[in-house]
Amino acid sequence: MTGAKGNILGRNDGRFLRGSVGNYRIKIGVADSGGALSVVESEILPGGRTLAHYHLKIYEAVFISEGELRVRVGDVWTTQTAGATVLLPVGVVHAWENRGREPARMQIVSTPAVDGFFEEMGALVARTPGGKPDLEAVRELNRRWDFVLVDD
Repeated sequence: MTGAKGNILGRNDGRFLRGSVGNYRIKIGVADSGGALSVVESEILPGGRTLAHYHLKIYEAVFISEGELRVRVGDVWTTQTAGATVLLPVGVVHAWENRGREPARMQIVSTPAVDGFFEEMGALVARTPGGKPDLEAVRELNRRWDFVLVDD
C-alpha cells in the first residue's frame, strides 16, 4: 500500500472486508506504518451496533464522514453526524449504533495499529453461515486484540 515516500489512497482503495455490523476498508495498516498506527474506514449498516468496549493500550480518534450515528463515550450516548470527531483515550468505554435508514461511515485512527483485528473479524464473518458469528467467538477475538467488553 504505502511506498517509502508515502502514498495516497482514493475513496475505494484499501483492503475491503465484511464485518459483523457492516463493512471495513483497511486504508493503512501495520505493514504500512511499522505498527505505529492503522486507519480503517468502517461502514455501519442500518441497525448495526458494536459491542461496548474499551482498550488498555489502544488510543483512537474517529471521524464520522457520512450519515448519523449514536455514539457512546463513557456512560453517555449522543447522536453525532458527518463532521464529528470523537477522541477515545485508553480506558474510555465506547460503542457505535446506526439507527438510521442509510449506512454511516467513519474513519478510525488507532495507535498502535489494530488492522489485524478487522482482518480477523472479516475472516470470522466470511466463514460463518449467515455472516453472524457466535458471540463467544467474537468475545475471544476482542480479548486477543485489547477490546475489553463491558455491559451496556
